[in-house]
Amino acid sequence: MVNMNRSFKRKRPDARRLVVPGLIIALSALLLLAFPSVSFAETSGTVSAWGWNAYGQCNVPAPNSDFVAVAAGYMYSLGIHSGAVAQPPTVTSITPKTGVKGWPVTITDLAGTHFQTGATVKLEQPSSSTVIDATNVNVESDTKITCKFTLSGPLGKYDVVVKNPDDQEVKLVNGFSVTNICGLGGGAIMLGFGLMMGLLSLAGSEILRKRQRRIKAG
Repeated sequence: MVNMNRSFKRKRPDARRLVVPGLIIALSALLLLAFPSVSFAETSGTVSAWGWNAYGQCNVPAPNSDFVAVAAGYMYSLGIHSGAVAQPPTVTSITPKTGVKGWPVTITDLAGTHFQTGATVKLEQPSSSTVIDATNVNVESDTKITCKFTLSGPLGKYDVVVKNPDDQEVKLVNGFSVTNICGLGGGAIMLGFGLMMGLLSLAGSEILRKRQRRIKAG
């Protein structure tokens, strides 16, 4: 016969079974607070990153574009690129390629390839350590730049330097020359002088013919 009045004692939970999970949860929370490292790909394809950077895991590699996915963790972050790597720029020619010392010059066509918006242009003369930065730089396309220089440096040849925002640059060695006014366009000056003398000669001939007509008429 079963005794229905038997009382059952409820067992107390083992404290050790509660301590271990609690420590794990607390340690995980501390790790999340102490070592955050988060990256994400924006809709523009650029990547933003912040957090614990002891190993450079939040340093975004250049060029910061065309990322399609990212993965982030406690000790690292990984950006997956679309595969399109920016090519270094090239410079093939500059128009005009000479200018007069002390005068401004407008570059109407700095030709090349792989120019990026925000590129900078300068003239360098290594022999004198002279650098002339361009102003009004306009990247019209990835193959053409226009800009202006004020030629305040010494006479001689200069390297033309184009630098893209991703720090890739190129030099057109001895691509530009700074001259004095007497040395600029000697052929053009002689041509202009010849045209002027020709016009004066024609004018003189016409005057002579008019005088001859008057003498005959008299």
